[in-house]
Amino acid sequence: MRKNILVTGAPGAGKSTLVREVVRALGVRPGGYLTRAFPARGRKIRCEIEALTPGARAARGVMASVDMPGPPRVAGMGVSAADLDAVGAAALEAAVGACPLIVMDEIGNMEAVSRRFQDAVVACMDSATPVLGVIKAGGGPFVDRIKGRADVELVEVKADRREAARARVEGMLLSLPGFRRPSPRGGGGEEAAR
Repeated sequence: MRKNILVTGAPGAGKSTLVREVVRALGVRPGGYLTRAFPARGRKIRCEIEALTPGARAARGVMASVDMPGPPRVAGMGVSAADLDAVGAAALEAAVGACPLIVMDEIGNMEAVSRRFQDAVVACMDSATPVLGVIKAGGGPFVDRIKGRADVELVEVKADRREAARARVEGMLLSLPGFRRPSPRGGGGEEAAR
């Protein structure tokens, strides 16, 4: 069984929602990061990144915005490699060996502008810790490299079949050797899955 599970699909299919629901259902306190896009008039104007790893030094940052200068620019936004490093990469680095699950929401072209971030993604996938993430449906050098790994299981999410995909992903994680739900008192999943 592959321990790196990445969900993919069209924009709006519910990929990030699926990841949050699985984390909540499992009741684990993951490490890693979440991203959040702020749309306006049909397009993204800002993307924020939030660390999930307990004790992360930098909790939040703005990884891209139409107001940031470039290069680099992705989807019309300037990208902050500094925030990707300080929040995303640092959260991933601290999660290896310290958390029962590593969440990466998401891996795409913006996230690929930081070499430190790319190295942290690969280190997490090379570790013994299970990874649950979202990866861009299209391609790109870093995205293709991650999708092509032999230890990655890609799960396509479609809006009309999201519940089936969620159940599949949850089942895959629970079937991993050594992975189990924490005791009811240990919890932490509700807070982590916000």
